[in-house]
Amino acid sequence: FRDSTAVGNSLVHKRSPLRRSHKASASSPKLSLRDGQKAKKPLCKFEEGQDVLARWSDGLFYLGTIKKINKLKQNCFIIFEDSSKSWVLWKDIQTGATESGEMVCTICQEEYSEAPNEMVICDKCGQGYHQLCHTPNIDSSVIDSDDKWLCRQCVFATTTKRGGALKKGPNAKALQVMKQTLPYNATDLEWDAGHKTNVQQCYCYCGGPGDWYLKMLQCCKCKQWFHEACVQCLQKPMLFGDRFYTFICSVCSSGPEYLKRLPLRWVDIAHLCLYNLSVIHKKKYFDSELELMAYINENWDRLHPGEVSSWNGLSSSLFTVHVLGTSELFYTSKPMHITECRVYLKSLYTNISSFLPVPSMSVSSLSIGLKDFDFFPTVWAVIRKICRKSISPSKLTSCLMLRNDVGSLLVLHLRLNAEIFVEVTLTYCKWSVCFFLA
Repeated sequence: FRDSTAVGNSLVHKRSPLRRSHKASASSPKLSLRDGQKAKKPLCKFEEGQDVLARWSDGLFYLGTIKKINKLKQNCFIIFEDSSKSWVLWKDIQTGATESGEMVCTICQEEYSEAPNEMVICDKCGQGYHQLCHTPNIDSSVIDSDDKWLCRQCVFATTTKRGGALKKGPNAKALQVMKQTLPYNATDLEWDAGHKTNVQQCYCYCGGPGDWYLKMLQCCKCKQWFHEACVQCLQKPMLFGDRFYTFICSVCSSGPEYLKRLPLRWVDIAHLCLYNLSVIHKKKYFDSELELMAYINENWDRLHPGEVSSWNGLSSSLFTVHVLGTSELFYTSKPMHITECRVYLKSLYTNISSFLPVPSMSVSSLSIGLKDFDFFPTVWAVIRKICRKSISPSKLTSCLMLRNDVGSLLVLHLRLNAEIFVEVTLTYCKWSVCFFLA
């Protein structure tokens, strides 16, 4: 046995008021154990009234007290510190060291300890693990060393946190090593048709429960879902339901994780932020300026919007008319009539200089008459005349962003009345053309 000299308490997180209930599995999960582990029906090591740590769907442990035990379904009814209640599977419950003198392996429930499969005791929780039962297997050098050794559960408990796991420190390095092997056989998981949920409620490196539509990343290779709290590649905390990432887990990469932000359109930003507001506030409709626009501006850095990030802010009138008003993804409380659009465009015209970060080099303006609102040919003719270069509107998107092909920034202010007012701003850097159309 490796003696435990300093058994401490695992890291305990405060329960978030966002999630108050969790669906328990109708039946006990059946997963094949890793190599070195004996396939044996788990014994109930829990007692009513016992204080335990339960892993939640965000990948974090929370302190609770067992009130009921269901041996058939292999789960416990737990009341947490915030008075919320839930059934939690045995696999997601961690206890401290047993008070009895009998030490058994937490995985196989056997008490023998012989080389090359000796029992090693965690210096954090005091529980024992056979060398070949623990994931990853415990090297024999650990037994001969005087350094503290933490089991997989305690490494995760001390390094995982909201916004992403620790990236520096000895425990962070241990976490990186442990994440290259899973504590379950991924091929045994029974997934739904969309590969979003599995019967065993087994996700991530930690093997705990999860909700794919909250703060989780899906590996583009193995298709498994991973908690925000367990990954070490995030620079900013995630938003709920944010799937605009290319992510490769440590298992598939056999090393550090890979993460790349996918480009976002304005419609994507609006949809993502509305979803987050719905999850947080649990209501359907939100004021486009006081709530939605405020949320976008507050969380701009977390969106990592790519090319769209060139804007320091966003006009609520432009956003309301041309993103929310034209996309089939959104509903409005009342129709957006022409008179309303006029008001929006007018406020946009007076405020545009406050959120355009690029300095102006020169400005020209003129008025052009409209016929049947067919202004595209006319506008482009004016642009060509002013710039004396040929510009082709080749990449018009639904987000009102049009990249030019001559390396100039053109900002068009279009006021909806009998005439169009056009203001053209030229700079010497590559940018985009933004159309404010009714």
